[in-house]
Amino acid sequence: MQTPVAVEGRPLLPEGSIVEGHLQTTPARRMMHAGALRMIFDRIKLPDGTVHPAAFELVTAESDSVKVDNEGAARPTISKKRLALQLGGSLAIAKLADDIAEEALAAGAGSARYYGLGAAAAFLIIQKGREVKLREGDVVEVEFVRTGFSRATDRE
Repeated sequence: MQTPVAVEGRPLLPEGSIVEGHLQTTPARRMMHAGALRMIFDRIKLPDGTVHPAAFELVTAESDSVKVDNEGAARPTISKKRLALQLGGSLAIAKLADDIAEEALAAGAGSARYYGLGAAAAFLIIQKGREVKLREGDVVEVEFVRTGFSRATDRE
């Protein structure tokens, strides 16, 4: 930490303390299922070298590409550009499959439409969801969690 942390004027963590933790990732595996990233901060290393257990939870991330849900998991935001590319790509694939079916397979105009529809559906199905990407300089805010509680269960 670059500055000491104090609560109601009492020093809590001195300058130079390091909060350590690990990441739990859930990759995007299927269509429209976005990946998730959970940051778990579980240790505080003080400047004198002593290590103490801790429990911090991600609250917010100042990033256009990430939002944090009420359970502390970071998820990618919906990109209108990506959605437009997916829709445009599926329409282009559908038209291409339709034209190929009419010309190469000598299918009628009506049945060629089904080839186009199938190709567009396959194009959408094989695409996986978005991944979480934090960039250098993105600021995240964490909150101390009482033992046995999380922000989601604390509110209920």
